[in-house]
Amino acid sequence: MNINYHETRYVLPSIMNLDEHFSRTPNTIVFNDIMLDRDPAEVIEIICDISGDKSDSVASCSCGELVGNYYEGMKCRICGTVCESTLFGEIRNDSWLEIPASITAVLNPQAFRVLSRWIGNSNRQPILNQIMNMQLDKVPLSSTPFFSGMGFNWFYNNFNAVMTYFLSSHPTQSGRDASQSIRLFLEKAGNAIWCTKLPILSKIIQPVSKISKEVRYADSDIKNLIKSIFSLRSILLAEKMMKFTTDHIDRNFFRVYGEFLAYTNNILKYKLPKKPSILRKHVFGSRSMCSCRSVAIPITEPHDSDEVYFPWKLGVVVYKYHLLSTLVNKKGMTVMNAYNRIMNAINVYDHEIDLIMQDMINDCKQKRTSNGLLIKGLPILLNRNPTLRIGSIQLLFVTRIKPGLKEDPFASLNNTTPSEIMISLDQNDDDFGNDDWKSSASIFGDDTRLLEITDQVTAYVEDGAISVSPMIVKGPNLDFDGDEVNILPLFEMDEVEKYTRLHPAHRFISTDKLVCDCGDVTLSSQQFAILSGWVNDQHVM
Repeated sequence: MNINYHETRYVLPSIMNLDEHFSRTPNTIVFNDIMLDRDPAEVIEIICDISGDKSDSVASCSCGELVGNYYEGMKCRICGTVCESTLFGEIRNDSWLEIPASITAVLNPQAFRVLSRWIGNSNRQPILNQIMNMQLDKVPLSSTPFFSGMGFNWFYNNFNAVMTYFLSSHPTQSGRDASQSIRLFLEKAGNAIWCTKLPILSKIIQPVSKISKEVRYADSDIKNLIKSIFSLRSILLAEKMMKFTTDHIDRNFFRVYGEFLAYTNNILKYKLPKKPSILRKHVFGSRSMCSCRSVAIPITEPHDSDEVYFPWKLGVVVYKYHLLSTLVNKKGMTVMNAYNRIMNAINVYDHEIDLIMQDMINDCKQKRTSNGLLIKGLPILLNRNPTLRIGSIQLLFVTRIKPGLKEDPFASLNNTTPSEIMISLDQNDDDFGNDDWKSSASIFGDDTRLLEITDQVTAYVEDGAISVSPMIVKGPNLDFDGDEVNILPLFEMDEVEKYTRLHPAHRFISTDKLVCDCGDVTLSSQQFAILSGWVNDQHVM
């Protein structure tokens, strides 16, 4: 790792080239082409059916002969297409708005959001809005050499001059500090910073329906979209009826652009990241097959940052097929007896099951991937669903399934097993007090010692929390006040190498949101001193 104490490396947002995306998308609908010869009711009908994508997780072929996930991957003998689910396929923007031909280009909504926040406000209004809004009077903007009310075309033609001023002479200290990252952002974005087409989200993400004469929205931000569509429609109709100057169209189109920006801002601020949003609940927050979830607590003993401790019940349930294989193939048990043994072990501690799980962990230890990552236990992917933060999904290793005892705690008590204790207790009443425990425990000798061991083992079994390192909580924005984490076990060791970039060694996040996901990590001396205690020496060298 090369440490540079004087430079800062930022993770830059990626900007989609909307015009290029439009040209690659087949069967697109451009509202400008259809709004002039249709009344508002017909336009609403089109909005309610803007996408051919199916939001269905059930696999199906094209003709519908094969329907059901059982047939997934099979080729239909009638239509010849493969039976597959479309929910996680490519989501296309089938419907678009086009800016008037007299306007050269407008800022990509993503670029507008970044640049507007960086440039800041004048008189409590965004400077970019004031420059492009020709409905405003042409007055000087405080602390800048620019004027309000200049319009889209002026801003496009003078964009380099505007950016040069703010990059070199930004009126605020925070703006000057961020100038280097904005310069890199502009270089990375290139031509994608401008667009002539504005996309409308697919119905998979943005369901719209019409009931009788009313339009039903899955979420309210689509109201701004419909406003922008009808504002554009009125401009196009007026332009068709009479000849307007370029400035007149520029002036009126700002209303459409502002409404569309409100639509995209709501998507970015509420539809995507907020907890009630559709994507958070139904896509990013959805459960995967063979996954598990539990409350997270911190590991309090010495440990490495990539270690995880599983609770007993979770370990037995997640790895029950591995346990079944071991009991049948190595212990000589029948399948039914092995299955019953595992089901009983979910609720009652079984030392033999504990030893098998410890052997599973030890079998994985001290192995390395081809790129040198040391495997310390059973590999898993951990994240706090639903979250969109960088570093939210991390590759970790289960190094202990609690309690992980080396010796059977009941071995010294006349070879008594936890199951025998439970059978004895079941012969009594349903409600067990201390006297009931002692009377049943006296069958096995030292009742005080047995009660202590039983209480301890019962606590192990009832512990349902996943223990994780406090050193990785920054990525998934995890704290220990009841937050749950999702676990996706990696059952094939060959799969680990695919996810090595998700290991904590590649997910350094400092207090000032510096993210290092690269070979050469750039850190300040203070950050390096802190992080060097978080990660193994092998990852810091």
